[in-house]
Amino acid sequence: MLKAKEHAPLDDLNLPFIKDSPDWKPGKSERGPRCFWSVKTTGDVQADCELGKEYARALLDHMLRTRCGPLLGWVAFAMADDPRFYEGEEKMIMVGFMAEIARNAMYGRHIIKAAGEMGDGGMLVLRNEEREEETAKVDGIAPPPPLPSVEIRTPIPARRQ
Repeated sequence: MLKAKEHAPLDDLNLPFIKDSPDWKPGKSERGPRCFWSVKTTGDVQADCELGKEYARALLDHMLRTRCGPLLGWVAFAMADDPRFYEGEEKMIMVGFMAEIARNAMYGRHIIKAAGEMGDGGMLVLRNEEREEETAKVDGIAPPPPLPSVEIRTPIPARRQ
């Protein structure tokens, strides 16, 4: 159960795509509406997609910092609630956002699986190095920056003498 002081993950949302009505009151049970997906197109498909990716990284950083996992669901619900975001001009912001969320989720799952497969005494090594990622090529949309590579190191058994 959250105490009044622990509302910070929702009261102090400093994310550019979340907008509050003028009568929003942090920490109050009776407060005005909050929109969890309030975006405007730039008019450029590539820029909108990149903007969506930036929004996704900002959301993930906020969720990690505040441990507020349900926030992603509220954002997704807000996207689904308005056809502009999946049929209209703003849809490329959502496409970029979801692509970045999926990329980070797949990477996290890869690390979890690798950790489960390494034996006792093993080690996961993350490396930031230039490597080719298997990503779908879409005209007009830049490929995402590479994620660190993951290497599993298993201990070398001690030799018997």
